[in-house]
Amino acid sequence: MDGRAGSSCYACPPGFDRTHAFGLDTRKCWPKERCFNGSPAKQPPLKFSAGLPDPNWKDILGNLLGKEVSDWLELRPGVCAPEFDIGEAAKLDIKQFNVIILAMNNLGEELLEDIREGKRGNLKQLLETKRWSEAWAILEDTPAFRAFAETAREAGNRSVSVGVAGDFQVGVGLNSEFGLAIDLVDERVKPYESVGLSKGVSLGVDIVINVGVWQGAFESSCAQGFTASAGAVVSLGGGVWYSYYDLEKQKQPQLLGVTRAAGLGLGWEGGEYNEVCTWRLDEAFDALGPGRA
Repeated sequence: MDGRAGSSCYACPPGFDRTHAFGLDTRKCWPKERCFNGSPAKQPPLKFSAGLPDPNWKDILGNLLGKEVSDWLELRPGVCAPEFDIGEAAKLDIKQFNVIILAMNNLGEELLEDIREGKRGNLKQLLETKRWSEAWAILEDTPAFRAFAETAREAGNRSVSVGVAGDFQVGVGLNSEFGLAIDLVDERVKPYESVGLSKGVSLGVDIVINVGVWQGAFESSCAQGFTASAGAVVSLGGGVWYSYYDLEKQKQPQLLGVTRAAGLGLGWEGGEYNEVCTWRLDEAFDALGPGRA
């Protein structure tokens, strides 16, 4: 511990030590037991303060570079976690969404067709210019969306999302997305923005419609996922998304939901690890929903 402002002190929690750089106290705590031989606990690459994203560069680089390099550079927190194979988990968990996936694909392809035909006021144009109410009006008037939302609700899911993403990558890639999330319980529409980093064997330049279904409420947070897609003129794909290992509760990553993507342009992904962080942009607004007065 060190003295601050007279008698005040700062101490590290049990199992942690203070770190020093060039002989100076950094006032930071690191685990006493580093995770060199186990599976490091991946942590979200962004934190949220007052609803805004704050990059956590050590976790961004640690997750990207992998265990061996990041441990050598001391980028990771270093806490060991039980082994979690996200690819194997995704293969099992995707099965519980089989009844919804067809409805998700139909919606993505229908919305993408308007973009491909260059219709004025399509979903891409409205979301990119943050014309949320007009974008919601398009979704509300789309039979494929109504069928998808009702299917998701009947299957016990809490929220759904529809967004437009731009993506370019060769191997490691970056993507961003604007969209609307609809809470199926409190019937509120929540505009959002997200940024993502993908790592895997891939090549692509796409405009993508992303359709998601989520077991919980749609709030500002980060998720890790396993995705795959393929296509030439129109590419189809999807992802299964999980939380991160909970250091405090020592809890394994939990299933959050799935996404399906319909994209324009050449694309191929041979199984990718992705990290996406999403945050709410504006106040949510009421969604009366189809058939309601």
